[in-house]
Amino acid sequence: EDVLNFHSDQHTRIMLFATGLEPTPGDSPLLVTVQLEDTQSRIYHLVAEDVRKVPNFDFSQIVVKLPDSIDTEGDFRVRLVYRSNISNKATIRIFR
Repeated sequence: EDVLNFHSDQHTRIMLFATGLEPTPGDSPLLVTVQLEDTQSRIYHLVAEDVRKVPNFDFSQIVVKLPDSIDTEGDFRVRLVYRSNISNKATIRIFR
């Protein structure tokens, strides 16, 4: 058992931070679309589990769950879409 995994389903989560999102209480996390693109241009759609404004800061946090279909590690480009606003792609590195 992985002692560093704090969720019972054993999936890895990523916490992203973004400016320009103005979630209001009661907004569904489904308003945010998160996509990862690997180095072979495969696109993975991630499930947003939580979206909330960070108190006392000008940004929001988005928690997403990595799907089982991501079985490699390395660099990925992440993009957020919120109410038809599309973010720049940022590079993140995933380690397994």
